[in-house]
Amino acid sequence: MNFGTRRHARVLAVGVAIVATMLFAAGCGSSTGTSSPDTGTIVIGSKNFTENEILAQMFADLIQANTKMNVVLKQDMGGTLVDFNALRSGQIDVYPDYTGTGYVEILKQPKPASEQAMYDYVQKQYEKKWGLEWLKPLGFNDTYAVAIPQSLATKDHIETISQLVPYASQLTAGIDAECQNRPDCLPGLEKDYNLKFGQVLTIDHSLVYQAMAEGKIQATDAFTTDGGLEKYHLAVLKDNKGFFPAYYAAAVIRQDFLKQHPEVAGVLNKLAGQISDAEMEHLNYEVDISKKSIPQVAKEFLVSKGLLKG
Repeated sequence: MNFGTRRHARVLAVGVAIVATMLFAAGCGSSTGTSSPDTGTIVIGSKNFTENEILAQMFADLIQANTKMNVVLKQDMGGTLVDFNALRSGQIDVYPDYTGTGYVEILKQPKPASEQAMYDYVQKQYEKKWGLEWLKPLGFNDTYAVAIPQSLATKDHIETISQLVPYASQLTAGIDAECQNRPDCLPGLEKDYNLKFGQVLTIDHSLVYQAMAEGKIQATDAFTTDGGLEKYHLAVLKDNKGFFPAYYAAAVIRQDFLKQHPEVAGVLNKLAGQISDAEMEHLNYEVDISKKSIPQVAKEFLVSKGLLKG
């Protein structure tokens, strides 16, 4: 994929006396009190699930190692709209998001397109509507999926979502609150596949695999890079109708911030194409299953890629 970047933004002025402005013109001008390429503050946000927090930690580590900026990391802020609105309002400067999320949930596009077409569309529309920039994708595609116990899949020969439909009314599904309200998740699945579970419980994504292991639920919405899929012996059902769009992860950043700190794009783009699906699944596994800390997992990965000193 040939994903490019663009940098356009406005400069924020500092309201100081004329003489002071002249004296400090080379060092002042940003909202943080400096326009020097390496100084100032960057606020990094994340959504409320492990993978997004790992990525945000990587962003923080890279910026801290490659610039003199003060890094403020706001982990676990909430769902997509919380982070998106925080970015638009200037409460944060950057956060990790996914092309499918921008395309379907934010821009309300009804049907998935090709990977490149989706990226190009969100890049253009985010810039036009909100002055936001999508940097280069990180490499992996963390799309939604429907998962059930492998034992159930084997017993009833269920390999696709369509094959699950006749059994769904007998099952209790544990579905994250955000998925229940997103057109690219449960509502769309119900419409496109006529998929109707016997009962739907609202369970935070971090807790669904344990609920599955305890037999409280027999189906859930999953991310294809979830570390719990292997641990809990779950079958990821094939999306045989091609309902789910691609969800390539990338940094989304305010263009006015990039105008003040253009070097940040180059720093974050060091991660472009560096994380495969399998690698992201393993990173999630390390945190969720092996119980390593997010800072440890993020640092070890960056060191392994030569992006950070050990």
